[in-house]
Formats: sequence, C-alpha cells, structure tokens
Amino acid sequence: MKLRLTFPVLALVLAAIALAASPNAFATNIDFSCSDGSGTGILQGQTPPATSSTNLCSGGSGVSIDTSSLTTWTQAQYTVLPVNGAWYWNPSQGDPEPNLTQVNNGGEISVTASGADFNFESLQLDGPNMSSYSIIGDLGVTQEFDIKCTSNCSSATYETILAGAFGNTAISTLDITVNGGRIYVDNIDVVTPEPSSLLLLGTGLLGLAFVAFRKAKPSGQVSHS
Repeated sequence: MKLRLTFPVLALVLAAIALAASPNAFATNIDFSCSDGSGTGILQGQTPPATSSTNLCSGGSGVSIDTSSLTTWTQAQYTVLPVNGAWYWNPSQGDPEPNLTQVNNGGEISVTASGADFNFESLQLDGPNMSSYSIIGDLGVTQEFDIKCTSNCSSATYETILAGAFGNTAISTLDITVNGGRIYVDNIDVVTPEPSSLLLLGTGLLGLAFVAFRKAKPSGQVSHS
C-alpha cells in the first residue's frame, strides 16, 4: 500500500509547489534605491548605475545629479536604460529618495525584462514644468498602448500614473518620454505574469493525484460466507 500511495502524495506536493509558486515574487517595484540608506550596499538583486567605474550608490551622501549621468539600472530581471536626454540617479529626490531625474527639456527611458514579457502597473511622475508625457507599451514591433498627456501635465507633487485597462496587456518594452524642465520618475511598478505552464502543471497534477488516490483507496470489506 505504501508504494501505491507514493505517487498520489508526491503529485499533491508537486501540485502545491507549482500552484504556490506561480503567483509569487513576480511583482517588482523599481524604486532606484541601493540598500539600507547607507549608500554602501545593494539589496534585492539591484545593480547600481555607473558612469565609467563610479558606483553611484557608494559614498554615503550620494552623488550630485549634475555630475554623474545614468548609463543603466537593473533591478530583479528589469533593466532601465536612457534612450535620449540627460538622466541622472538622484539621491536627494524621490518618493522616498532616490529617483531618476531628467534635467533637460526632453528625455526618454526604456524598461525591459530579461527573457520575458511583462505588464505595466503604474509609475510616479513629478514635474512643475512638465509639458507632456507619454508611456508606451510595445510588444515586439507592435504598439499596445500609449498613455499620454499633452496639456496641463505639470505637477508640483508626485502623480501616480496607472495602467488602467492596460494592466493585463503583455509588453516587451515600456518607453517613458517626458518633456519640459526638470522631471522626476520613481516607483515603476511592473509584473511578470505567472507562467501558464506552472498553472497547467499544478492543476494537472491535482487531477492525477485525485485519480491516483481513488485507485489506491482500499475497497470495501469482502464478506465471508
């Protein structure tokens, strides 16, 4: 009987693992923070941006936004790259600090995920002189959405831009374009959807376990006449 029960028990365990793993650890808040605030370490798989060999997250008090430009930022499986404009890692601004700052009249950054499509959830923008912004989600060469503002776009405090109906739209690149003076970007929330294979595996194993348990269940007592 022990051998007959081994497979259904194993199937249940594997099903539980697959179903539990599928919704977990896929949401990422790209907040551009380095560590515990000391400026000397890295948490959660974050890689600090750098100009030449300079680590912008070292040095305690941080780096002036006017001297060290952003080249790249990686957090979890996501990479943030400047496409145009002067972008800086800014240790003295953010919600909470730090954030990315664009200091010219226009700039664009892109967000990609290594080896996976993802969903855009929200981000924060702050720009007292912001004249326009555009948040574009692309899947390959196809534009899936464009969340934009072309007038009355300025904000004296951080404004949260939500994906809304596009929150479940799979994209491979998120492009963020801003125009007008100094503009701050923070808390880019993105989600890697749970793999359908894990969900199918979990439900399939549950079905197999149910069938195996029924077959392994002892039959009723046999009467002796």
